[in-house]
Amino acid sequence: MGLNEDLLKNRITYARSCHAAKKLGLEVIKNSLSGCFIGYDRPFQFYINEEWIANPLKDNLARLFLEPANLVPISILKGNTAEVANENSKNNILKQINKILEQGSEGSFQVAGALWNNYFGQVLLGNPEARI
Repeated sequence: MGLNEDLLKNRITYARSCHAAKKLGLEVIKNSLSGCFIGYDRPFQFYINEEWIANPLKDNLARLFLEPANLVPISILKGNTAEVANENSKNNILKQINKILEQGSEGSFQVAGALWNNYFGQVLLGNPEARI
């Protein structure tokens, strides 16, 4: 921020970073007609199972957070609009919330709360029709 955010103007940017949409995202889309910024306007929350810290791909707890977050760039790379990519991600967050609450395991309400935070914190700024 403040150094080279102009490099992101008129581009599709996704930032999985706490509060990135509050300042950087707003700056990136300022005076941009074709670009957009998908990011978080609050802290991105994330839980992991420490047993899988060395192998996060096998961490089913981390997957609840990574899968919906990764759908943003995956959907964009498949040619979808930024709006569709954002919706795909947010719909998957809701799916993960339902999944964890149905399991009813210890800590499921905390995990669901963190996912809910990410759902409301994920925003699309700029051109919703942006695509590659």
